[in-house]
Amino acid sequence: MHNSVIDIQAGELSPLLISLNKTVDKEDLALYIYEDGEYTKKSNSFENAGDLLYKTSLKFNEIGYVQIRVMVDDDVVASALLHVTNTIKTLIDAQLGNWEIKNNQMIFYKTDNSELTRFDLYDKDGKKTTFGVVKRERV
Repeated sequence: MHNSVIDIQAGELSPLLISLNKTVDKEDLALYIYEDGEYTKKSNSFENAGDLLYKTSLKFNEIGYVQIRVMVDDDVVASALLHVTNTIKTLIDAQLGNWEIKNNQMIFYKTDNSELTRFDLYDKDGKKTTFGVVKRERV
């Protein structure tokens, strides 16, 4: 059994691939997710994705870490620690979203126009400003 950390994006369907050292019926594979102090069986179905390779899909809306297991009967055949993150979505929002300078602050918006982050703006003398900005600090 191999335990690893896998990064996936929150709010998006992410593939989970498992490689086994023997062929099993895909119907015998069961996915369990650690929630509220115990592993809970999910209704995921698996499909063959190659020689000894099986695939299912996962979607999480909360960011953080999630432990999973894939089992055949009572045997754990794969386990992983998933890191559910918003990194790529945040980068896309920062690059494609709108921004404005208002009240000595630069405000970045997500692509859905909700606020992403804001920065206080400073001039060369360290005073808050809208003009001649040489430094920004995240608020």
